[in-house]
Amino acid sequence: MNAINEQVQTSENPDMEVIYHEDGSVETINADGTNHWEYPDGSSATYYADGSGHATYADGSSYYWAADGSGGYQDSLGNSAHWNADGSGNWSNGNGDYGSYEADGSWTATYADGSSESMSADGIYTFTDVDGNISEVNEHDPYYGSAEVLEDEDGTITILYADGSIEVQNPDGSGSYTDAEGYESTWNADGSGSWSSPDGTVEVYNADGSWSVTYPDGSSESMTADGQYTYTDADGNSFEEELPDSPEDDPAIGEAPDQDEEASVGEAPDEEPQYNEVPNDDASNDEAPDDEEAMVFEEEDGSLTTVYPDGSIEVYHPDGWGSYTSATGEVSTWNADGSGSWTDAEGNVSEWHADGSSSWSYTDGSYGHSDSEGNGEAHYADGSVSTWSADGSGSWSDADGNVCEWHADGSSSWSYSDGSYGYSDAEGNGEAHYADGSMSTWNSDGSGSWSDGQGNGSQWHADGSSSWSSSDGSYGATFADGSGYQVDADGNQYTYGPDGEPVDDALAFEFENSEGEEQAGGDDSATAMDDTGVLMFAEENYDEQPLEECTGEECYEEMGLLGGSAMADSTDMFV
Repeated sequence: MNAINEQVQTSENPDMEVIYHEDGSVETINADGTNHWEYPDGSSATYYADGSGHATYADGSSYYWAADGSGGYQDSLGNSAHWNADGSGNWSNGNGDYGSYEADGSWTATYADGSSESMSADGIYTFTDVDGNISEVNEHDPYYGSAEVLEDEDGTITILYADGSIEVQNPDGSGSYTDAEGYESTWNADGSGSWSSPDGTVEVYNADGSWSVTYPDGSSESMTADGQYTYTDADGNSFEEELPDSPEDDPAIGEAPDQDEEASVGEAPDEEPQYNEVPNDDASNDEAPDDEEAMVFEEEDGSLTTVYPDGSIEVYHPDGWGSYTSATGEVSTWNADGSGSWTDAEGNVSEWHADGSSSWSYTDGSYGHSDSEGNGEAHYADGSVSTWSADGSGSWSDADGNVCEWHADGSSSWSYSDGSYGYSDAEGNGEAHYADGSMSTWNSDGSGSWSDGQGNGSQWHADGSSSWSSSDGSYGATFADGSGYQVDADGNQYTYGPDGEPVDDALAFEFENSEGEEQAGGDDSATAMDDTGVLMFAEENYDEQPLEECTGEECYEEMGLLGGSAMADSTDMFV
């Protein structure tokens, strides 16, 4: 490939080399070994000295890879994937489906219709339909649910599922899975494998970190284990790039082309991009550095490529799309329809689409998405999951089985792995059951109750009155005006008025027990409470006279009790 070498030296980066190739591509090499390419169609690639790198293509798709074999990709259709060096990873597609897989062989998949499936490391398959119904199957069960399991003499297991999908498990750890729609995955014991779709796309990944992808239109791309990237278009034209060990190892750098070449050192051929001063009215990315001493290359189609002194590169196309690659490896892309993406040097990816939907995946294993209506979910590295809906409802759950849900009407519910659970309705009424057997209730009017499951409990009411009882037989009540009584386990009663002072120390009235039985108090009177809570009494000879109902201050006066009528008026002592 013929090239023109121009060495650019600035105070910020005195050793940066820029090469203009005859095909219109621009190569930038920094002293730290970073090699960056910009192509006429708007695609770009960056290779780092440690073998990592990333590439962005004209169709909006991008790839990234790390020295340890981890990497990922995303395309313009909303499909994305990330894989880690240990064999784990996650994926999502433009249909709203997403999933993850672990190094131990376990995996999960959640689909746009709300259904999901998973496989644990020990072979337990779980399917949850759109209505939340869960079915669980142990793959070691010879019947394997409704699937047919065939085992060969060599130990190979073939599973024929009811939906037409087929899974093969070989004794050496390799296997394959073909679903009912024609998607096929294969895996080998050494970590290599492949994936293919019905449209003809085929991906192959190898144990040494190399990979290749072949597309339905005949184009392909590949990366060798030592970092050489090759792209072949649909017409069979191939472009190869690899990261040189040092600038001196690239024959195009530091030496003039032969005399019979069209280009000469220091000047670009007429048909190639020309060096221009940055126009004052040129648009620039908000993240771009000061354009002082930057180089701008203008293509025939009107697109601009700006190379900044710090090594960052910005591309603008007249159609409205472009990209920005920072000196530290972050890549941002944008399209005329408002969609775009962001990828950092670590492989964290965010995407947003013209319809308002978005998705993201991070190298820690977390990922999520949100649709154009405002509904979405997020899966975090610690195993927790959050969901949200446009109507304000949502949920949260963690890896330990703790779950909270809230609804558009304001109601909510929760259940924890320790056995506790509860709910609250839209009006503010609810109850909670705790792991120790205790229970609480509450109502929108301010009333509520508590019990410990051992016979101790209390209740409070909207009017300010309350009552309590203990497992030792003691109980008591306080009325709305502050008066009340207490009865200890031996039957001794203390009665007090609104001011908290004893009503009559000589009297020891005993009120009804929880069964409503009449109990006497004093020598010449009896008091009790009927089943509505109305105080009853007989002045004298209670063993001969029937209890009579009294209300208001009349009761207190006739019984010799001073202070208010709340005791007689309360009807909520025992609920």
